[in-house]
Amino acid sequence: MTGQINFIGGTETRTRVSHRGPLQEQSAVSSAVLRITDALCVIASSLAAFVWRHGYMAVPVHYQAAIIIAVLLTLIVFPRAGLYRSWRGKSMRQHAHALAAAWIGVGVILITIAFTTKTSASFSRGWIILWMINGFGALLTVRVVMSQTAAFLGKKGWTQRRVIIIGEGPLARDAAQRLATSPSLGLHVVAVIDAWNSKSQSSIQGMSAQSDFSQLSKFVDQEGIDEVWLAPSRQIHRHVRSVLHALRDSTVPLRFVPDVFGVDFLNYNLSTVAGLPVLDLLPSPMVGVNRILKAIEDRGLALVLLFLLTPLLVILAIGVKLSSPGPIIFRQRRHGWDGQPFTLYKFRTMTVHTEAYNRITQASRTDRRFTRFGALLRRTSLDELPQLVNVLQGNMSIVGPRPHALYHTEYYKESIEWYMQRHKVKPGMTGWAQVNGWRGETDTLEKMKKRLEHDLYYIHNWSLLFDVKIILLTLFQGFFHENAY
Repeated sequence: MTGQINFIGGTETRTRVSHRGPLQEQSAVSSAVLRITDALCVIASSLAAFVWRHGYMAVPVHYQAAIIIAVLLTLIVFPRAGLYRSWRGKSMRQHAHALAAAWIGVGVILITIAFTTKTSASFSRGWIILWMINGFGALLTVRVVMSQTAAFLGKKGWTQRRVIIIGEGPLARDAAQRLATSPSLGLHVVAVIDAWNSKSQSSIQGMSAQSDFSQLSKFVDQEGIDEVWLAPSRQIHRHVRSVLHALRDSTVPLRFVPDVFGVDFLNYNLSTVAGLPVLDLLPSPMVGVNRILKAIEDRGLALVLLFLLTPLLVILAIGVKLSSPGPIIFRQRRHGWDGQPFTLYKFRTMTVHTEAYNRITQASRTDRRFTRFGALLRRTSLDELPQLVNVLQGNMSIVGPRPHALYHTEYYKESIEWYMQRHKVKPGMTGWAQVNGWRGETDTLEKMKKRLEHDLYYIHNWSLLFDVKIILLTLFQGFFHENAY
């Protein structure tokens, strides 16, 4: 199947921006801000109710304890009620109903705790009732303001995301029409690709196109596509698999618009955008609050470690300089988050040498290029310490898949399916694969597949506790490993 893709509003080419600013990552930023404002609303409404009921501001200690517990309950219950998911396409009535149920749930749990601890008599019933009423009002007001702000930004195009829809028939037509008539969502449909019906000349919302899937990833990168929506009306399994295979080297987010609500082969929760049921496929965990927590973890640990290790870094730098002629720091371009190249720093462990153009030879156990001091650094992994600077720069994390050289990435992405999905998060100084022994030279394809398997497991199961576990394993067993060379 071949053909030409047609665009709404012209055929201009735009360079894709992978790491988005706060306005473009609307749902992630909104979720983080909303959690903070919800906590403030709970506190403010409780204090306002107390002053209204008692006429003074000196809040007793047991009231303060109740307020703190309510804040914690809010931050636990509200996410489970779906109150921090994407705002795009949701009505305020849906927000209000979900908010009321969650807020009542917080109140019921709080009252249950009071009865269980036999402290309910020490609280004013009038204060509790006033708190529940004005608390709901404050929480709802915040959501109305944020919803209107999001709609305004979407209409202005400041939060706009470029979308292509790959589909056929009524479902793709309906998806395009709904998005085109909902400008406040900030989702701009660039093209609809009817790639499964090469004879179809029908127009969907003024757009029609056909494309060879082999060119899909290139098209996504060249045209700056932010989201790919799949809306096949028939033979779902085959079509979805074809598109996923075509985009295996891309980190662009994918959304699936199912023709039915019961989809057995995808174990993801349904959400709605403009009234359409969609499934997020191959998601990155680094969005919203997770992204903020990860950044705090990385920057905080990097600063502390650099402060503590400065004397050691100076000694190692002197050792590298005295070991052989050449620079102290080895710099190399590697692929990082979202597949974007960055410059990685390491202590130089080899003699200065040149290699064939665009080719990098992996270090082996008996590599003659190592200096004596460099071999010691590699066996102890101390050559990796300058990457703390990469972490502070935002190019790397303390924990994540190890970054690979550009040449190796280009090779492996053609040889191993889903290889590029390891770039859904920032690369790390250490990772799940490394503490499980999959480090060092990957002289066979099977070794790289095992490393990728562990990297994807880390991405799919990420948590701060998982990071802590990997850091501890690195300290106790990762530095001195038989594959460290």
